Amino acid sequence: MHSLTAASIRSAGVAEDVTDMRMFEEQTKIIQALAKQAPGVFLGRCANFVLGGQPHSYSFFVYADDEYREKEGKEYYKGQTLNELKLRDIQRNEYYQRFTGMKRDDPKHYDMVVNVLKTGVDGAVKMILDYVEQKESGSK
Repeated sequence: MHSLTAASIRSAGVAEDVTDMRMFEEQTKIIQALAKQAPGVFLGRCANFVLGGQPHSYSFFVYADDEYREKEGKEYYKGQTLNELKLRDIQRNEYYQRFTGMKRDDPKHYDMVVNVLKTGVDGAVKMILDYVEQKESGSK
C-alpha cells in the first residue's frame, strides 16, 4: 500500500494545485466584493469570468501585433523582450484556461476586442469609455 506524505503530494503537484485553487477562490471573493462596493477596473485574474453576467460589468480584450509589443516591452515593461512578453502571455493563457475552461483570447468572452496598434492607447481608452457610457445610458 502506498501512503501519502506531504512530500509525495508536493511531488505530484497536488499541493501546488490546491494552493493555486485557494488563491483563485480568494481573488474571486475579493473581486466580487470590490465590484459590489464601487465601480472599478479589474485587469486579469479572470475578472470577465468572475463578474460575467453581473449588471454594469463589461469586459475588454486589448491586444497588439509583435512590432508594437516589442516597442512597448522596451519602453513600458522595463526592457522586456518580445519573447518575455510572449512567455507571460502563455502563462496568462494557461491560468485563464485552467480556471475558466475557456481560451483567454476568444473574442466571444468580451464585449469588445481592441487592437491598440490601430487605435493607439488613447483611442482604445476612448472607445471603451464610449461603449460603457452608451451601455449605461441605455440601461437606465
